[in-house]
Amino acid sequence: MSRALQIGTVALAAVTVLSACSGGSNPAGSSPSSTAAAATGTSAQGGEAPKVPAALPTAALISNACTALATGQMNELGMAPPGKPSTNAGGPTCQWNGATNTSNSAFINVMTANKSGLSDIYANNDNKEYAYFEPVTIDGYPGVYAEPTDDRSQGSCTAWIGVTDQLAVGVAMILLTGANRANPCDSANKVATAMIEHLKSAA
Repeated sequence: MSRALQIGTVALAAVTVLSACSGGSNPAGSSPSSTAAAATGTSAQGGEAPKVPAALPTAALISNACTALATGQMNELGMAPPGKPSTNAGGPTCQWNGATNTSNSAFINVMTANKSGLSDIYANNDNKEYAYFEPVTIDGYPGVYAEPTDDRSQGSCTAWIGVTDQLAVGVAMILLTGANRANPCDSANKVATAMIEHLKSAA
């Protein structure tokens, strides 16, 4: 059975992540965080991701992706609350801009379109859909850094996290300025960690 994966670009910014960035503005009035690149891939091989240690509560997250973080976490991470909720082909999303630098931004994408969680991300890797694919453990939960194009040197990174064995969440950073631009995956990790801790608190 083939498994289809909708890949939504998610970019998320944290206070230590975003406030570490100084100066700058959106070039030519553009809003990089508002552009969502989507790709679709299928795999007949059925890649298997590691199982989650304990399913996290997801009802509120699926209803509104902006509930992924508490207001205090947004402030600590350098995000300007509240987030802006929307929906794309993958599922519910939320966008934040930097509190002190709106040219840095972030998304959380709740991938309800896929039914096998992080394993759908792994399955797409079987079909060589990604320019990079780096498994990682984030706060005890399985994840992977992966995108169809490798823009990490330009301040963009997406981390996919399995919050249940049936649901993956994408956390993407777009950092145009500041020291954290050199390591956007580290920033994505910090935001994903905050999300997992917030979901744990609701269990």
